[in-house]
Amino acid sequence: MTSGINYELIEGGKRGRLLADEVYTDSISGYVASFNNGDMRCRLFPCGDLVVYAGTIWDFGTFAIDTPAMVIASLEHDCFCSMTNARVLPWSVRWKADKNFFKRLGSNGDNVSKWWRTGVVMTYSQLFARWKDKC
Repeated sequence: MTSGINYELIEGGKRGRLLADEVYTDSISGYVASFNNGDMRCRLFPCGDLVVYAGTIWDFGTFAIDTPAMVIASLEHDCFCSMTNARVLPWSVRWKADKNFFKRLGSNGDNVSKWWRTGVVMTYSQLFARWKDKC
């Protein structure tokens, strides 16, 4: 499990660019998937390791205060959301990704607001993103 990531702020601090590959272990197992849209590059291995490659750009926590725990958790979550949006992973993975988000927040030091943050993320991920995807 990651405890810090190497990234730089871009676009006035609104987004981040990963400076070194990042591996999230104990992620979502049983799937093989790759995603590359230019800004984000990641690969999921059957053992549950998610590799996010250097150069990946993500927007941290949408509508959130970007604490270190949020930055770490949002990178993994954004990868899974991108892969489900692109249909390289089934939508059922979103639920698991949301639960991982909650776990990552706590394991990286955000035990106070993780309930609220996860609720917001899950509401967007499970309701609005799915609705938007069907439009």
